[in-house]
Amino acid sequence: MNTTDKLDDRIMHRSISNETSFYLWWILIGIFSSFLITELISPALSRIYCKSYESISRKQYLEWNARWLSTVHSIFILLISFYCLLFNKKMHEDKFL
Repeated sequence: MNTTDKLDDRIMHRSISNETSFYLWWILIGIFSSFLITELISPALSRIYCKSYESISRKQYLEWNARWLSTVHSIFILLISFYCLLFNKKMHEDKFL
């Protein structure tokens, strides 16, 4: 194995580890955001805007907060999709992307 091969291996390893850490951060941000929405934001806003929220059962409470998370996730994905459709030139140039 010559010096060029070793250098290529190090560059490849570095790019894989950078890509892995990039995705790892997004996964951690997603988990933390999901926790915030489900455990803090949804109950706080629901108590303010829905007076009957205090009287629901534990099962309904969990379902209500899960639906909040689902709604926020759907809105987030919708906005990202619109952004990609409107501003990502690669999507318009290469139809098989």
